[in-house]
Amino acid sequence: MNFAEISCENVRTLLQARGWSLRRLAQEAGLSASTLSEALRSRHGLSVDALCRVAQAMGVTVEALCSPAFDARQPQRQPGSPQAPASYALLDAHGRAVVDAVLALELDRMRQ
Repeated sequence: MNFAEISCENVRTLLQARGWSLRRLAQEAGLSASTLSEALRSRHGLSVDALCRVAQAMGVTVEALCSPAFDARQPQRQPGSPQAPASYALLDAHGRAVVDAVLALELDRMRQ
């Protein structure tokens, strides 16, 4: 499994464990339900921005969502835990693409 598949599977697991609909998650994360649904079904998965929003909405860390050992039954984040830097939102499309690529490569390297 690659990073995108792992993170999407973990999001689906959390949805089921919490009894949330995809529509509720989209609303809580500030994403459109169709975009979220398409990302969860695709091989490319969620963008870093969407992954950060989903993690925030579900009260887990981005690292937890990307972990092959993720357990939806365990608490993942303590109140006040830092999330992805807000500066990511300030990047242009090229900057976000670079961050996305580096993150994907680093997560792949960590799994090896």
